[in-house]
Amino acid sequence: MEWILHLDTDELIHPAGAREYSLRQLLLEVPGNVDMVIFPNYESSVDRDDIKEPFSEVSY
Repeated sequence: MEWILHLDTDELIHPAGAREYSLRQLLLEVPGNVDMVIFPNYESSVDRDDIKEPFSEVSY
């Protein structure tokens, strides 16, 4: 095993800025002497009952 990731069910990894839209490719490009990658955590709040897709519909 090369990488371990922990995500809660309400979290999403979004590899923005990667050459390919691929977490696998992003991690393959990490230099061999790097043993930890930290992704910034952005929180959101669902403020209405009619939200169906929280990752794309919530703006704060």
